[in-house]
Amino acid sequence: MDSEDQINPSWRERIRVTDVRILDPTEGEARNDECEVHVELTLAGSARSLGQATGANDPEGRMRAGANATLDALIPVLRGRLDLELQGIRSLREFDAFLVIAAVNGSGGGESYFLVGAVAVPEAEAVRGAVLAVLDSANRVVEHFVGIPG
Repeated sequence: MDSEDQINPSWRERIRVTDVRILDPTEGEARNDECEVHVELTLAGSARSLGQATGANDPEGRMRAGANATLDALIPVLRGRLDLELQGIRSLREFDAFLVIAAVNGSGGGESYFLVGAVAVPEAEAVRGAVLAVLDSANRVVEHFVGIPG
C-alpha cells in the first residue's frame, strides 16, 4: 500500500464496473462483422456513467471495444479535465494466468501521462478484463481530475 492509498484508502471503491455487455451482432448498431460493447460505471456510490464502442467481432476487437467503451464512460466523469486515449490492449498467458494489459495515453492539467494497467481474468472474460485493465491504468491519475472527495 503506497502513501496515497493510506491517505484515501476507499478511493478505488468509488469508481466501479457495474456492467459489461457484449451485444450480439444482430443487436445494437454494429454491423455483422462488428461487435458492440456497453460498459456501466458506478461513481461515488450511485451516480452512473455509460459508455459504448464498436470493434471487430474477434477476440482482440472485442477487447479493444471494451477498453474504448470504458474510456467513453469516463468522459462525462472527467468533464474535459483529462483526456484519455487507448494506446493498446493485449492479452497473454503468463505465470499460469490469462492477463489483459492496457496502455493509455492521458493529458490534463498541463501534464502528459503514459498509463499501464493489468488484470488477471479467466480467458472467457477477456472483455471484462480489458475494462478492468483500463481502469487499473487510469485510476491514480483519474483520482485527481474527478473531484471525488477523500
